[in-house]
Amino acid sequence: MKSELNFLKRGLSDSQIAGLKGLADSPADNWWKEVLESKDLLLAVRNGYLNAYVKGQSVFKIAFEKNSSAGSQPRLAIHYKYLVKPDLEKKGSVCVVRWKGVRSQPGRHREH
Repeated sequence: MKSELNFLKRGLSDSQIAGLKGLADSPADNWWKEVLESKDLLLAVRNGYLNAYVKGQSVFKIAFEKNSSAGSQPRLAIHYKYLVKPDLEKKGSVCVVRWKGVRSQPGRHREH
């Protein structure tokens, strides 16, 4: 019998955790290290992804791309209003970033 409480399931897979660990252990600076060091962000584990909150407001989501040798590749999605350049609103509302050195260009859920 399937549980009625299945919707409460929260967690990350081993490969997703390996992807985040790979970023944390990297000798290079990266966005994940900044997230881990931030005292302002609260990370919430969801079913296969993370949400980051500041003062109760969701500011970005970390989802995972499969098929990476080092585990699932973390992908960050953020709304333009949380970015530095306010003119990004004209180009699309969400910017998706795949970390390989952030080169963010806004658009309709473009990957970078």
